[in-house]
Amino acid sequence: MCLVLILTWHKILEWKEDNKAPPRGDVSNSNQPIGGDVPLSEWNEDTPMQTELAASIESQTEIRILSESDASGNNIPKPPTKREDSNSNQPIGEDVSLSKDPTTRSKVKRILLWNDLVKKKDFGVGVGRRPFYKYGCQVNRCEIIIDNKLQDTADAVVIHTRPHSLAKDPERYPKRLRDDQVFVFFNFEAPIRTQNLQYNKFVFNLTMTYRTESDVYVPYWKLVRRKPTEPYIPRDDVIAGKTKMAVWFFSSCNKTGSVRVDYVKELANYIDIDVYGVCGNLSCPPQNHSMCMEMAERKYKFYISFENAACADYVTEKLANPLSYDIVPLAMGGLEYDKVLPEKSAIDVGRFVSPKALANYLKYLDSNPKEYIKYFKWKKDYRVERRPKDKGFCDLCKVLNNQSYVYKDQFNAYRWWNIESNCQREEALAKRYGLEYSYKKVHL
Repeated sequence: MCLVLILTWHKILEWKEDNKAPPRGDVSNSNQPIGGDVPLSEWNEDTPMQTELAASIESQTEIRILSESDASGNNIPKPPTKREDSNSNQPIGEDVSLSKDPTTRSKVKRILLWNDLVKKKDFGVGVGRRPFYKYGCQVNRCEIIIDNKLQDTADAVVIHTRPHSLAKDPERYPKRLRDDQVFVFFNFEAPIRTQNLQYNKFVFNLTMTYRTESDVYVPYWKLVRRKPTEPYIPRDDVIAGKTKMAVWFFSSCNKTGSVRVDYVKELANYIDIDVYGVCGNLSCPPQNHSMCMEMAERKYKFYISFENAACADYVTEKLANPLSYDIVPLAMGGLEYDKVLPEKSAIDVGRFVSPKALANYLKYLDSNPKEYIKYFKWKKDYRVERRPKDKGFCDLCKVLNNQSYVYKDQFNAYRWWNIESNCQREEALAKRYGLEYSYKKVHL
């Protein structure tokens, strides 16, 4: 009898060992990108970028954009691997904090959002732990708090450095309350439109921006390869319905006497350009972005996508908008677009010696439908994806939970952001685009 009991107990132990559940967090990753396209609610493409981001607060991007290669097979630069992250298929509520990794801390990290982003104290991401489950973060042992009185409990303090109030009163910056507290530099605006960081240039330990060298890379948008289940289906009348040449949605002509305004004025001498907004005589409801874009892709062949600054890696929704529809963008900004976009997806105006030269090429495409339609072939392989901010907080959580991560010390944020972004001055841009530089404010 005793022998039978001993043998039975031995079998039970063997069965328990063989059927032991895997450690929590031992899950496979998926390459499915986070999120999808969400329409912008704000139309004015030229208000300060924080207003534009409010309009696209539910949208997300990456611009060194192609993850593997372009349509022709050329290699495309990718962000450093420490910023690459894949989503998990783990259901919400499960712990996928990679507990098997010895360099991963087990404590839930508290992230304090110190100031608001376009009047949103939670940056439009959410509070608590739910955002890290909602966005499928591979490492989710983090929570977001927005009460500044709890700063002493925070492991990281995210500071949106765009507001001018911080420049006027440097004392508005939070003081570090713990030696191990991480201060995060967060910004989506062009450096030339950012407050002066001279007074607080050494307070940051991490950077979280659209710059590709950021510790946490948060681009405006990205292109991802299409799956077989999401083919591109072009409209049958993609050309037949386009009876007009170019369109521009622009409402800041009285704020900016800039090169891009002069360029459009000169280009209008050679081709017809319809201008919607304060700067033109046409209008489209700013609250209905989708309707305006659908109208544009039906009627027009070209869409003017000129950034409000020419700085390193600064490529906003101004370019993502037309790429998401069947209309060809005319791109102006701080990038060599041919190097980061698929072949024949946008027209870089910097490749032409003057607006007149560009106009001649546009007329050629207008009279040669077979050549024009080539600007949509890339869509068979790629699609625009937004929502980078959500994934950015996933990456921030991953960094904070990594005990071996080396944070910046005595990092000169002013030099990195305001100087090394290589923003081009108006005079240089005018020369580049074949224009005579003028400070005059132009009303089209």
